[in-house]
Amino acid sequence: MTAAAPKEKWLTGIDDEIAFWQHWADTRGGQWPQDYANRIDPGFPLQPQIARWLDPSAARVRILDVGAGPATYVGRRWDGHEVELVAVDALAERYDAALRFRDALPVRTLQCETERLAERFAEGSFDFVNARNTLDHSYDPLECIRQMLRVARPGGHVGLWHFADEAEREAYAGLHQWNFSVQGGDMAIWNRAERHSLRELARGLGTIVDIPADGAWEVNVVLRRD
Repeated sequence: MTAAAPKEKWLTGIDDEIAFWQHWADTRGGQWPQDYANRIDPGFPLQPQIARWLDPSAARVRILDVGAGPATYVGRRWDGHEVELVAVDALAERYDAALRFRDALPVRTLQCETERLAERFAEGSFDFVNARNTLDHSYDPLECIRQMLRVARPGGHVGLWHFADEAEREAYAGLHQWNFSVQGGDMAIWNRAERHSLRELARGLGTIVDIPADGAWEVNVVLRRD
């Protein structure tokens, strides 16, 4: 597969993704009730792993959560600061049609593919751009990362929080078409047909500033927008 070809495969996995979130909403989180509670809590605090990359002297910060699902998990409260949180997802309109709790959400997810962020937002719009367990489900994670870097402000940051080699574990079922793995201070983006370096992909746009030494289970990477 080329980087563009997986979109057809990605489209075939959408119904399963909608069904997952429908069950999650209907059961108020199912086996993850605290996750449900956090996502609908307007006062849920901003996660430390995001706050550490923000300017503590800034009165107001702007955060973008991509591939957020129907309800973003990112916290809305950072003491002493105003947080503007924007959430987007390629399936937002489908979630709106299928899920009935949307009007009660503190942050409504907007329709936007991560591969097309710069069509909706101006370059340099956000202090932090966040992606959690989503880019390995996208049809073109390479373009997703480029777009995330473009809409981050110079000196701002992009956070990528994913499980290692998820597509391999899921046998490339549904939306699971890409793997992320750590290799010598770099992140590999790969599937059975191709392999790419995050360091090379980001060259000229951003620099890796935090990456685990051992990403056997989780691949949590932060880039600074150059």
